Amino acid sequence: MECDACEDGFTETVACTPTTNRVCSDLTKPEIIVTATHGSLVGNILTLEVNSEPGALAATAEDTSGSAFISSAVYTPSPTISTAQLGDSQSVTFTASDGNPDNTVTRTITILVVDTQPPVIVPSVQPQGFVFEAAIEVDVEAAILANFTATDNVALASGATLISNAAATVSLFALGTVRVVVRLNGTDTSGNEAAPITVDVTIVDTTPPVRVISPTTDEFTLVFNTRQNAFSVRTLSLPPVSSL
Repeated sequence: MECDACEDGFTETVACTPTTNRVCSDLTKPEIIVTATHGSLVGNILTLEVNSEPGALAATAEDTSGSAFISSAVYTPSPTISTAQLGDSQSVTFTASDGNPDNTVTRTITILVVDTQPPVIVPSVQPQGFVFEAAIEVDVEAAILANFTATDNVALASGATLISNAAATVSLFALGTVRVVVRLNGTDTSGNEAAPITVDVTIVDTTPPVRVISPTTDEFTLVFNTRQNAFSVRTLSLPPVSSL
């Protein structure tokens, strides 16, 4: 007898004989193709940003016989994907078959939720810069840092605080403008570092000289700020006063 040929995707499992036709079987396991609408799917790991839109996973099954199908999709631990918590505790397992019980196959996608967003240093106002009067008693660094806060989409690491180089950069006895860098001394809980912020700090002298007249002498004193020193003092004699 003339035996039938095996169709595409089927393999001869029993040979053709003069009296019996050959037997063809589908021995090829299906391939599961998974796509994601959000995040980055590499291999069997879907990476999503924390607190982002999780999107959805879709799966199709393919094999050479053309009869493969997805039989189930199991979400662990819940029936949906969540990005509320960091880690890789979630997964989705797809099962595919082509009708042959021996050709059942599974593919598990692990959901990895990460935090790649750095903290942000935010000014409480939008300062054009900071201006301080020369020679006054003020903690320049504290005054600057009081205008900034650090925020993060998850949480700052323990001990992360705002600092600046104001103490080493700004002199209240030197008129002019200098650049001060405000940065976060630490990271967020995922190790992301905040970008520093640069602000201008200007020291000015708007205080006029002060005349001090001694009640017991014929002298008076002028006290005023200079660029070189905190104060300069000059004592001058008063002209004599005629008797009435």
